[in-house]
Amino acid sequence: MLNRWIGAMIQLFRPQIAALLQARDETVMAWRRRRRTYVFEDPQLEITSSLDIQLDTQLAFVDGARDRSDEGALRRVPALPPMAEGWEEATPAERPR
Repeated sequence: MLNRWIGAMIQLFRPQIAALLQARDETVMAWRRRRRTYVFEDPQLEITSSLDIQLDTQLAFVDGARDRSDEGALRRVPALPPMAEGWEEATPAERPR
């Protein structure tokens, strides 16, 4: 039952999750360009993206979108973004010493 609830929450907040992943990728890449370090082992980078969510607000949005739809179906939810380029293993020069 818990798995179904978690799956439903992930599906409900999928647009926000996609936006968070995009913001995370942008933050990580900007950090990597500025610091020239192996980003994932840099203790100074802790939070890469955040977003406040409200279950009631999200449910109201979904209900409103369904009501506005001609056939009662929601538009296709945007796909989650792919991993950012440059997330592969660090080169030896980028690894912390």
